[in-house]
Amino acid sequence: MARKTVSFRLPESIVQAIEEHAKATGKSKTTLFLEVLTRAYGFSQPASQPITPKLLKQQLEQLKQQVETVMIVDQNAPAERGYAAAEQDLLARILSQTKVFDQIFSALPDPLFVCDRQGRIAYINLTGSRMLKIERSQALGRHCQEMDLPPDVMARLNPQLEMALMHGRFSRGEFSCHTASQTRYYEYSLNPFFSNEDTIDGIVGIARDTTYYKQIETELRDAQEQYRKLFELANDWMFIIDASTDQILEANSQASRRLGYTRKEICRQSFVDISSPAAAAYYQTAIVPDLERMGGSIFDHALRHRNGQEIHVEISGRLIEYQDQLVFEFSARELDRE
Repeated sequence: MARKTVSFRLPESIVQAIEEHAKATGKSKTTLFLEVLTRAYGFSQPASQPITPKLLKQQLEQLKQQVETVMIVDQNAPAERGYAAAEQDLLARILSQTKVFDQIFSALPDPLFVCDRQGRIAYINLTGSRMLKIERSQALGRHCQEMDLPPDVMARLNPQLEMALMHGRFSRGEFSCHTASQTRYYEYSLNPFFSNEDTIDGIVGIARDTTYYKQIETELRDAQEQYRKLFELANDWMFIIDASTDQILEANSQASRRLGYTRKEICRQSFVDISSPAAAAYYQTAIVPDLERMGGSIFDHALRHRNGQEIHVEISGRLIEYQDQLVFEFSARELDRE
């Protein structure tokens, strides 16, 4: 039968105590050691079962595991308490920064929201919750597709949200919201953000209130429409001339009809092309510098009909800004008829 020898390293004082007690009682050191372990840790063995080195080794291994577990717990307890304190400090700083950011974002006049990878709202500023007419706490966790926007707006917005979340594509658009007092207009952008080059973490959505600019745009459009009506219905011949190239940009029906051109044909020419050679030379050397210097001028001029006939006119001209460029606005009146 094979035998195994098990060795234990114990403190010198314990070894001496075991040897002295073995001499006094006549028992073996192994028996005494096992009795001590049995009383101290509750090991129980049937009286009929002989004590062997193998059994003792198993019991000692169990004891060793218990002691190591206690030591690990005892050693980690201060560290865990330290970690907990550090986590609490970090959490407090994060909450403080979040509060500052929230104050900044909520002070913005424009709606802003953040949604996670699943499209659920993780943050919305105060302006955004007011626009959607929902409490901020109620908005958190809701899917972007559940936002209280008109159906036609959601029909355009949902595909853009899906493309941003699935493929990380930036997109933009416009929408309007009706309130009790007026209709407000917004431009929005959906901006995906990434944890790395391949992983989309969510979307930052920003909307800009463009109501004021829409009103200005409408007013300008109305003014331009009114100007076009007056331009077209005027009895005089009306021209809009590019100040740098002399290209005819606009001409009313009175001018095109009297000169024998269609509107499209006359706008393909320059003011010099429809002028007599002498009048064209005087116009370029004297009239244009005068218009640029004074901003306005009244002068006699000779225009040419499509058939070559010269028509003498008096022109009242001024330098104005038209569609973001400098132009001459000419109002011509025929001086004589043959």
